[in-house]
Amino acid sequence: MRVRIAVTLLTATAVGMPALLAPDQAATAAAQDQHRTRIPAAVELSPAPNLGATGSKLGAGLPVQREALTARAELAAMSEAVERQERAVRASRGSSERRAEKRAESTPAKGKNAPKKRGRPASSKPRRPRSSHPAVDFALAQVGKPYIENGVGPGGYDCSGLTMAAWAQAGVRLPHYTGAQAQRGRGVSRSQAEPGAIVVLPGHVGLYLGDGLMVHAPYPGARVEVSPIWGSPRFRQVG
Repeated sequence: MRVRIAVTLLTATAVGMPALLAPDQAATAAAQDQHRTRIPAAVELSPAPNLGATGSKLGAGLPVQREALTARAELAAMSEAVERQERAVRASRGSSERRAEKRAESTPAKGKNAPKKRGRPASSKPRRPRSSHPAVDFALAQVGKPYIENGVGPGGYDCSGLTMAAWAQAGVRLPHYTGAQAQRGRGVSRSQAEPGAIVVLPGHVGLYLGDGLMVHAPYPGARVEVSPIWGSPRFRQVG
């Protein structure tokens, strides 16, 4: 619009100028004016872009963008700090719970929360029979003592030393030798054998308890024990 007004003013001024100029100058001015009037009226020059407003808007927007970026960075830093604090709290809580659990495990429970005592599990070892025979009672009292070569007690025994010491409690003297004990008394069958009879095995002797069991000192490194009779034993009834 400003360009159109400027062209109009220039045209009006040029039309009025010949009256003020010299004849030659007036002719030249009229020719120039005629040349200007040949420009079509419809031709309009596009207005120059107004960069001032845009530039001012851009200039005004930069501080806002900087403030937004600064606020976003501060928010991210705050979120990270909060996450670190939460992790620290969880770690502290977990260590406290673990210490409490260890303390509870090490402290015996009392009252209603105390675990009930369970009975001893059934042992695979044969149950020790009761007897009124002095030799059998003595031999059973030695269970758990170590096997000692040539041992006759009281700290430990070998197989013939145990049977010799047991029958000594009943007033019967036996030699401290497996082969000799296998010849003492009278031979009986398993069904006829009574508690206290000598159980004779190859290179080994024990004391019969009944129900297929015997008490004996088995071998070096072992202890006096009650065990089932194995193999094909012979029985010698003594006393």
